[in-house]
Amino acid sequence: MSKVSVAKCTDVWSYESIFRATLDVLAPLGGMKAFVKPGMSVMLKPNLVMPAKKEEGCTTHPLLIKALAVLAMEAGAGKVSICDCAGVGFSNEETFEATGMNDVGRELGIEVFPPNRRTDVLPLENHPNLREVKVGRDAMEYDVLINVPVMKTHLHTTITLCLKNLKGCLARSSMKALHVGGVDYGLAPLAEMIKPELNIIDGTIGSEGMGPMTGGPKEANCLIASADAFACDIVGCKVMGVNPRSIRHLTWGAEKYGYSLDFKDYELVGVPIEDAVCPFEMPPSRLDDRYGVHVVEKDACTGCNAVVATLLFRLDKLGELDLLDDWTIVVGQRAEVPGEGEECKSKKLLVGKCMEDRKDEADLFIPGCPPQAWFVMGLLYRLNGRVENDEFARQRMEIYMTESADGDYAKYLKIKGVQ
Repeated sequence: MSKVSVAKCTDVWSYESIFRATLDVLAPLGGMKAFVKPGMSVMLKPNLVMPAKKEEGCTTHPLLIKALAVLAMEAGAGKVSICDCAGVGFSNEETFEATGMNDVGRELGIEVFPPNRRTDVLPLENHPNLREVKVGRDAMEYDVLINVPVMKTHLHTTITLCLKNLKGCLARSSMKALHVGGVDYGLAPLAEMIKPELNIIDGTIGSEGMGPMTGGPKEANCLIASADAFACDIVGCKVMGVNPRSIRHLTWGAEKYGYSLDFKDYELVGVPIEDAVCPFEMPPSRLDDRYGVHVVEKDACTGCNAVVATLLFRLDKLGELDLLDDWTIVVGQRAEVPGEGEECKSKKLLVGKCMEDRKDEADLFIPGCPPQAWFVMGLLYRLNGRVENDEFARQRMEIYMTESADGDYAKYLKIKGVQ
């Protein structure tokens, strides 16, 4: 029976409080010294999906990463590093800086780096469509991998906790392949392959609703820890108010590896679970349910789903959904572009590489696999002769227009005559 520890954090903005909670959650598991022996190398794997501040709830708390690094050093670790990569369209360095990870690295003298600088091709078992993935070599070579996801919701996988966070150990090409080929079938096999020595869910400030990047911040004020990533996720579900049997990647793991989906099959230590339960608002089942925007979607991957969700969420938050009044959004590998006589707004916006062979039917086609939500937003603003009412979108558009890592976007904007 796997042991899972739960601790409460009284002040999510205080390092002392987070350090105390980290000690509390690890104590029933034997403390950090049960996992880190003198001279061992330790890799901390947070969730750094985008350049966001911690108060937004979509990235791992830098003070928790600091606490874990300090405890690993105190246990005698010979080397401690922080490793993750930003989501598609964001630079790693920009993300490391914005999320506070570079601050931790500078303060403690430890390296912060992306996982894809050295990769190995490894077989992926029990996936119906993929046979192999490129995995960051560091994730496999470090003596101890500490997996530190943030507690949040996800439009495609409903929740993203320990199993989902390990996807960040892959090269970008394999991340895309996993999303297109079926991310739900790949997470448990990935966890079996990588096998982190310790998992700690950051429930200090999570994110609910339209996750993983545009949800609302949610203070759950807790930490959950276990050597068993799957067990940690089951308890995470309990805290979030989610039935694990409704989570496809968990049911797939149970089917293929014999994991239990029953909360009672795990040994819970630390604070009573009732003291930690903090139900999260789940993402909508359809992209247009909440906003009244006409969306035609079929088999869209997580990337393009997130693009459309981010676009809708941000415009709604800004009170500018009228930018989409005349548009039908079409997204997904098998989405059909509405024809004459079918329900459709006056203009058709096709999103993502999967729609490229239908672009002649579009009033506007956005390339990319996936494209950037803030690029789509900025383009809509500028095609309508308006200035972005979103500072982040405005900053991203300036980056795209002045040519950077997103050279294709700059070229596209020139073709469209956008200034």
